[in-house]
Amino acid sequence: MNTVALIGRLGGDPQLRYTQSGTAVATCSIAVPRRGNRDEVDWFELTFWGKTAELAANNLAKGRQVGITGRLQQERWEKDGEKRSKVVVVVEEITFVGPRPDSAGDEGGGFNPDDVPF
Repeated sequence: MNTVALIGRLGGDPQLRYTQSGTAVATCSIAVPRRGNRDEVDWFELTFWGKTAELAANNLAKGRQVGITGRLQQERWEKDGEKRSKVVVVVEEITFVGPRPDSAGDEGGGFNPDDVPF
């Protein structure tokens, strides 16, 4: 089984780009407080694909608290003759937790999470 669930705050705005075949992909990071010690956080790289990538790029921003579920994926590549790898979280579902950081008292800043199909 390969499933991960995290709740944390985004470390940056999702960066949207498109593959050569036209598939949307967005990336950003999430800071997740350690259980029992909110002063320590772990950072994870997130990858969103397809419609989820476009919706994340349009509706998420740095500092936004979200819950995500997805799977771990190991990426491997070679640079300067050296083999490298990293593990990223491929996001399959997003849950909005709390108001948007830019809402300034406007519950959700005119954004309704129920309108987003994920």
